Amino acid sequence: MKHDWEYKKLGEVCDVINGLWTGKKPPFVKVGVIRNTNFTKSCTLDSSDIFYTDVEEKSYAKRKLQKGDIIIEKSGGSEKQPVGRPILFELDGEYSFSNFTSTLRINKGFLIPSFLHKVLVGLYFQGKTRPLQSKTTGIHNLDFNKFLRFSIPVPPIPIQEQIVAELDKVSEIIEKKKQQVKELDNLAQSIFYDMFGDPNINGKKWGTKKLSSLCKNLDSQRKPITAKDRVVGTIPYYGASGIVDYVEGYIFDGEYLLVSEDGANLLLRHTPIAFVAKGKIWVNNHAHILEFDNKSLQTFVEYFFKFLDISHLITGCAQPKLTQGNLKNIDIFLPSNILIDSFAQKIEAIEKQKELINQSIKEAQLLFDSRMDYWFGM
Repeated sequence: MKHDWEYKKLGEVCDVINGLWTGKKPPFVKVGVIRNTNFTKSCTLDSSDIFYTDVEEKSYAKRKLQKGDIIIEKSGGSEKQPVGRPILFELDGEYSFSNFTSTLRINKGFLIPSFLHKVLVGLYFQGKTRPLQSKTTGIHNLDFNKFLRFSIPVPPIPIQEQIVAELDKVSEIIEKKKQQVKELDNLAQSIFYDMFGDPNINGKKWGTKKLSSLCKNLDSQRKPITAKDRVVGTIPYYGASGIVDYVEGYIFDGEYLLVSEDGANLLLRHTPIAFVAKGKIWVNNHAHILEFDNKSLQTFVEYFFKFLDISHLITGCAQPKLTQGNLKNIDIFLPSNILIDSFAQKIEAIEKQKELINQSIKEAQLLFDSRMDYWFGM
């Protein structure tokens, strides 16, 4: 929806500052460098892993970040995640930004940074930056000159503040609900450790069995489909870390525990390496598929994998891999059936709470998206 506001080119209302050059002449100063890895998928700044380095004081003076600066990812990205993500800088301290990014600094008094950031987030998620990217040697580059020609709405300051307050309120609700999910995940971990101890130590001296004796391995029934050969449908198509697409047809119908077979996540563990898939599904050859007769045992093994260190079982350097042979030979400690059933019941109750919260997150996200589209849809 286009509002009856004044519109200006982005390059008319912002100065552009290019990325950090470290230099070699003293004096030096230690600064935090905002890199692409600090950009979240939702276009916020993740300050948990900022890289610090010594840079030439003279070069840093021209590239020091100020509160209200908007950092744009201009190189990087992927096929599924185009470059152009914007983040709003609001930290105290000494910070600069990498040469894979550029910074916009508002030079007019009729725009507030938080409003401009939301405009740019809206443009990004509408796919407006995708046509502006080129690809060289695997890296996607943003045509920054064309980016600066984007038309930016400039409503009166009170309206900008109203829009920011409205969107921030919904965002806060979403973040609080996500935190509730994290707290429930922490509760599940605490319950597991309280009942069974650390799976890497087996301090309670439970008896053990090989994983292959507890379930059926259905890897031989998997059928990968290349992206160009997939027919779009409603059936979840699973890979190493979860659903990667939706296709026509299915090869499994039931409830299964999928375990990542390959990929960097086997070592990084950003997402669970073992996860449940239910109903009609298609699974490619990047996830092992296990079938259990006992659902409580399946739940127990799923959580056992969540906390188990398998780094010593991973083969391959360029592409980490958990082979079927290594998977089958993993020793699983086994408490009594009564304890396993009790644990599964507790987890089921937690999962029901998470399901309700996740549904409310989806509803809040739909509200946020609809308001973004109302204010900034073009």
